[in-house]
Amino acid sequence: MKKVMFAVVALIMSVSVAFAAEGDFLPQPVGTNGPAITAFRLSRLETELPNVEVPVRDQQKALAAVTSGEETEESEEDSEATENVESTFEIKKATTSVAEAYSSHDVGRLQIPSVGVDIAIRYSLEQADVDAVGMGASYDISVLPGDPTGSAVFGDHNFQTGKLFASLNPGDEVIVDAHYGQFKYIMESARVAHFEDSATFYAKKSFTSRRESGRIRSTTPGLGHDAVFDDGSHFYKNIATDGKGDLYLVTCWPLDALVTNEILVTRCIPVEGTQFVD
Repeated sequence: MKKVMFAVVALIMSVSVAFAAEGDFLPQPVGTNGPAITAFRLSRLETELPNVEVPVRDQQKALAAVTSGEETEESEEDSEATENVESTFEIKKATTSVAEAYSSHDVGRLQIPSVGVDIAIRYSLEQADVDAVGMGASYDISVLPGDPTGSAVFGDHNFQTGKLFASLNPGDEVIVDAHYGQFKYIMESARVAHFEDSATFYAKKSFTSRRESGRIRSTTPGLGHDAVFDDGSHFYKNIATDGKGDLYLVTCWPLDALVTNEILVTRCIPVEGTQFVD
């Protein structure tokens, strides 16, 4: 009897893991419509993906600050390391247009010198794009960096580059070197949001029309949920039309979670960059 029960449990676990691996890029609320997502099958984590080391800028202190809202003291070594990071930012293109910006799914590169991030970014929500090692997604339900009609959202798995987002400190430089221009941001704050299955997000027609005028259509017209902060504000519903031009870096939370209904949202505010002329 024990052998039979063990076999049944093993079968259920194997089916659950395989099913979760087929989930969407964004985590879905546990116990609601749709599968709860896992970051990926543990076997793939162990055998196929390189080990991404978190910088020794004391990740645990950074995570404590995110969840408690308290400021953390930075060691002298951390401070010196931050000060010694040289900016690689340079505006190579003064102006751009909607048509040029949205002419390709291949956005360019995300670079964060203080934590060693340098990955390709693709304007997409396709699972294969974000699963690819060395690549993150610019959510095609939001604007591209620099587009003044909203804010951009970049995401990656918490077992890939996404884990490094939690190591950012306020003031850290974040650079987007896009095919249509260059954009510099500084990290402003970070907090955790929870998913709500009932708050379906669809981008406004004014935004989708603008995006599609550049010949790109969204691969994901809507999400089955929105992310909600403790103060009741909605993340995805706000970023597409807020007009602030911010950049949000998101990843699953906690960083060691394979199944979750939370995301870490890191807000970066614009400093300078290529100007949209239309």
